[in-house]
Amino acid sequence: MGAAQLLEAMTTAQDAAEAGDIGRYLQETPFLFYLMLDGLNEVRADYRKQIVNAIRILSLEYPRHAMVVTSRVQDECWRELREGSLNAETVVVQPITEPQAQAYLAAHLEPEDAQELWNRLDTRMRGLAATPLLLWMLKEAWLESRGRIPGNRGELYANFITRMLRLDDNKMLNTAISRERRLEALESLAAPCRRPDPRLDTQAGSGGYSRGE
Repeated sequence: MGAAQLLEAMTTAQDAAEAGDIGRYLQETPFLFYLMLDGLNEVRADYRKQIVNAIRILSLEYPRHAMVVTSRVQDECWRELREGSLNAETVVVQPITEPQAQAYLAAHLEPEDAQELWNRLDTRMRGLAATPLLLWMLKEAWLESRGRIPGNRGELYANFITRMLRLDDNKMLNTAISRERRLEALESLAAPCRRPDPRLDTQAGSGGYSRGE
């Protein structure tokens, strides 16, 4: 759940009623959950303190369940959350260096393929390789195309989706639903992510995440 979605869940009457049922379940269930809240820094400053308070309340009401909060910026709200009553463990995720990226590719591809892939990445694509997920996707794109390098982030995502759909087909998953319908469903899921939200700060920096155990 993103931070903006958490705010919406805490401020609408219908969701508040549903939250009561969820709260009872979290109190009574024998299972343990990780509550993952992504993008604290993407919430505008006017709403951020409200989010921090909501996260603190959740952590105090359901202490059995671990919570992961991510933020790309270690600002005042981040420090308040980290140093408050959560007893949180903090991990700062550093960008992957070029030697680390090359070592990863060498460990998962044939040596010649790893070197060729790296040599063919331009400066922009090597910048994407500093992010773990995108580095993995670059490796998957190479395995899918065997020689063609995506030219930008959009092509990288498209290649990844194509590969995942093909793997589903190979495993005979979702065979009753055509690839075109599955792509339409993915587009429907992605569309809300492209809509502007006045509660979100579009200027995002870099930072780490806090894991409350």
